[in-house]
Amino acid sequence: MKGIKVILLLIILALSGTEKIYAQEDTALNSALEKMVKANLTQNAAELIKYTSPRLVKAMGGKEKAIKLLKQSFSTQTTDIAKLDSVINYNKLNVAKLGSINYKFIPQIIIMRMPGKDNMVIGITNLMAIKENASSAWKFMDINDFDEAKLNYLLPEFKNKISFPKKLAEKPLVIPKEELQPSLQMLLNALDGALNKASAEQETIQ
Repeated sequence: MKGIKVILLLIILALSGTEKIYAQEDTALNSALEKMVKANLTQNAAELIKYTSPRLVKAMGGKEKAIKLLKQSFSTQTTDIAKLDSVINYNKLNVAKLGSINYKFIPQIIIMRMPGKDNMVIGITNLMAIKENASSAWKFMDINDFDEAKLNYLLPEFKNKISFPKKLAEKPLVIPKEELQPSLQMLLNALDGALNKASAEQETIQ
């Protein structure tokens, strides 16, 4: 369980200073998030692009090229590597606002199955939901591997205005299948604890 302990520490560090804990229900965001995850699980590149931030699509070379890149990525996944099994969205942060842009950070727990083995793979990533203005729909981008330069390029309005969550984990964690549920519960408890601590610290400052 050493790997889990390292990830738990990373979660606490990554989410320190996070504000606005208990999210109100946003049905439009939740619906878009569900459809985006389904498109990813079914490897539907064209559908996945519908829910990808136009900022990221543009950086990938436009819609058609982005779809082609996603299809290539899906096609390289063989039966010899871990296959995406399910996704848990930790959707408990409130929507924040910067100018006309609404945004929200959503930690994701990615669960993968290793073919022919009794092992599972757990990864954690940072998803950012973005609604550019009142008339636009919610779109998403995974910012977990983005460095400061890439974040500033894709999100120039946010530069020096907000603190982005730190990378949640460097490498996925490989665990025996029987340890999956307790490991997931530990991760969810760690997320709850980190956000509750951040909320308490924010209230103290105010």
